Amino acid sequence: MQALILTGGQGTRLRPLTFNTLKPLLPVCNAPFLRYPMAALRRAGVRDVVLCSSDDPAPYAGLIRAEKKEGTRVLCSRETEQLGTGGALRNAEAFLRSFPFFSMNGDLLTDLDFSKMLKFHKSKRSALTISLIPMKDPSRYGVLETDRDGRVLKFVEKPVGAGLKPARAALINGGIYLMEREVLKMIPKGRACSLERDIFPEMIRLGRPVYGYVSGAYWVDIGTPDKYLQGNLDVASGRMRPALPKSARPKIAKGIRVPKSARVGRGAVIGKGCVVGEGAILKDCVLLPGARVADGETVQNSIIDRNCRIDL
Repeated sequence: MQALILTGGQGTRLRPLTFNTLKPLLPVCNAPFLRYPMAALRRAGVRDVVLCSSDDPAPYAGLIRAEKKEGTRVLCSRETEQLGTGGALRNAEAFLRSFPFFSMNGDLLTDLDFSKMLKFHKSKRSALTISLIPMKDPSRYGVLETDRDGRVLKFVEKPVGAGLKPARAALINGGIYLMEREVLKMIPKGRACSLERDIFPEMIRLGRPVYGYVSGAYWVDIGTPDKYLQGNLDVASGRMRPALPKSARPKIAKGIRVPKSARVGRGAVIGKGCVVGEGAILKDCVLLPGARVADGETVQNSIIDRNCRIDL
C-alpha cells in the first residue's frame, strides 16, 4: 500500500520555530516529526510514502535516507502553487500505483493502528473512510454526523456557531483517510480544491459510501506552539506510545552533559548541542538544538528555540 502525506502548509502558526525548519521536520523528542507517522504506517505494511509539498524537497534528504534504511521509500510531489488539500492529492496522482491509499495531514501525532482502519474500510466496502476523534471543542475542526453503522450523514467544516454545546463531545475529522480511486477522480486537475469543503460533502450528497472510523487512538495536531509542546511532552512521558523505537527518539540527545546539580523532569526534552548549567531546573519543556540554559535558571512549560540562551 501507499500513503500520501500533505506537507504543503507554511507552518505560520508555529512561527518563529518554522522560520529555519520546515514544520514536518521539527523534532519531537529529537526525531524529525515525520518519522512518527512513517513508523506507524510501516507497522501496517505501508512502505511507499509520497510527500505532497510546496517546499523545495532538498531539506527532506536526511529524512529520506533515514527512512530508506528502515525500508520505507519516500518520494516528493512538488506543488508550484498552492493547491489545497484536494488539489495536492490530484497533483500526486502519477505516483499512485494501488488503491485504496492512505492520506493524512502532515502535522498529526497519533498512535492510530492503520491496519485496523484498513480492515474497517474493507468491511464496509467504503469509497472513503475518515478517522474520527471525539472533541469537546470542535470549533477548529470539521464535524461529522454518522449513523449507528458509522456511515457519514453530514459534514460541517469548522462549524462556527453550529449550536454545539461546549460540554458536548463531537466527532471531528481526524485528518487521516483511506481513499479509493473514485475519490481522486472527483478532484479537478490543476487547480486549488479542498477535500473538506468541496469533495467530501459532494460524495455524501451523491450517496457514495463514506464511513467514519472511531479508534480511540492518541491524537494531537502539533500545528501550534502549545500543541507542539504537548506532543513532545506526551512522547517523553509515555502518554503517547509511538511505533518509532525509543532509540530513535531520545529525550536527551546523544552527547549532552547534564550536571548532577541540575534537575531535569520526566517531561523535559533536550536537543542536540544544548548546554544545561549547574543547578538549572528543567520541567515540561523543550530545548531545541543549540539552546543554552545558564546556571541556576528555571525553564518550565516552554519551548526554547534553536541557539537561544536563557540567562536572566
